[in-house]
Amino acid sequence: MPNAPSGRTALLMALAFTALFFATSMTWPSASAAVVKGSVFTPGMERAVAILTLNTTPMQRLVTDDGNYEFYAPQGDYLLVARSNDGTDSQMVRIDNDGVFHIDLILLPDLEDMESLPVWNLQFDEPPALPRPWAAVGLAAAILLVAIAWALRPKKLQDPEKGLPGEILSQLDKHGGRATQKELRAGLPYSEAKVSMCISELEQDGKIRKIRKGRGNIIIRT
Repeated sequence: MPNAPSGRTALLMALAFTALFFATSMTWPSASAAVVKGSVFTPGMERAVAILTLNTTPMQRLVTDDGNYEFYAPQGDYLLVARSNDGTDSQMVRIDNDGVFHIDLILLPDLEDMESLPVWNLQFDEPPALPRPWAAVGLAAAILLVAIAWALRPKKLQDPEKGLPGEILSQLDKHGGRATQKELRAGLPYSEAKVSMCISELEQDGKIRKIRKGRGNIIIRT
């Protein structure tokens, strides 16, 4: 029967195995150091039932029925792919640290499937024809002629024997047909500017004659 190792030998062997285990674990790539997780959505942004693959070595594959997935992978570059009847989506994943990588995928129809979709032949009524340029020019010319005619319309002449003109002529008659503009203004309940304007109109109509004298005017009935 072989001799049992001494206590000192057993202790040395235990320390050697412990050191070998830690050395191996430090150099052994950790397959569960990084986590790739997320959700898969349909084009209507609902959680999808899909098949997902991550091209690690060996290839990882899972089927999600609630739209959520989770993979474990060491550092490296990988292709994450999701497929279902709603379409596919893929995403390149670069794992460069021992963290959690959250990646959501949205399934979209393949281009080949989109080419098979029905094409709607929509027909629209022709838009109404726009007015021809000459019609717009004619309308503008008509508006311009109406505006000119309105501006050149004959103004209704005020009867010189009524209103302020009549009052001015009456004041002149009271002063013997001759008075200064200041005297006329004193006998009328109107402003100086209005009386002066009316005197000018009466002069243009030939009803009076205005003579400048000093700083004032002498008004003579004709």
